[in-house]
Amino acid sequence: MSYIKVGVISALLAVVVVSVYLVYFRHPPPDDILAANRKKTASSRLARQALRDDYDYDDDDPVAASKRMWESWIEENGHVSIGELYDKCEGDDRIMVGKTILVPDKKLGGVTSFTYVNVTWENLIDDGELFIEVKYNGKDLYSNHWELCTVDEGEEDQIIFCPIKPGQKNYRKQLKIPNYIPKGRYVTKAWATDQDGNEIGCAYSDFVL
Repeated sequence: MSYIKVGVISALLAVVVVSVYLVYFRHPPPDDILAANRKKTASSRLARQALRDDYDYDDDDPVAASKRMWESWIEENGHVSIGELYDKCEGDDRIMVGKTILVPDKKLGGVTSFTYVNVTWENLIDDGELFIEVKYNGKDLYSNHWELCTVDEGEEDQIIFCPIKPGQKNYRKQLKIPNYIPKGRYVTKAWATDQDGNEIGCAYSDFVL
């Protein structure tokens, strides 16, 4: 094969690689990503507001109160919410205990997330598991599970230290959104269990890149 043919093939491959990167992997600027997620969140908030307008809610209802508190925190601080955390995964009586927000990553570029949690542990937790499921554009992408007490061991912002004693706790956790993952919609579900297999928390996120 001549050098000319090799050069042409190499150039074509380079064009293909660049095209794939631009189409599937090159993320919009952080401000555009935040705007897209803010718009999506606003649409969901309007739907929830319409639902609230159709029903009467008890001001003393802890479920409604927890949601109002976290949504007010989001609105008052101008945050872009991409996730919610509850004390359990199912049930009309589940309490919202946290929110995940999306912010520009000024150090590494792109965007990063911060999760804030305010929870009261009723019992001692000295073991357990953490599970996660991720969907990309509606299709299963990834699932895994880890030992709860070692899931973030050694990380700079480690928040889980077993045994976890009963009482009120506040947590803050950062998670970088990798710059190399494809553009699209990501929906995740994560839940944790204690040493007896009981659910102790459940988190959902839904964001677009």
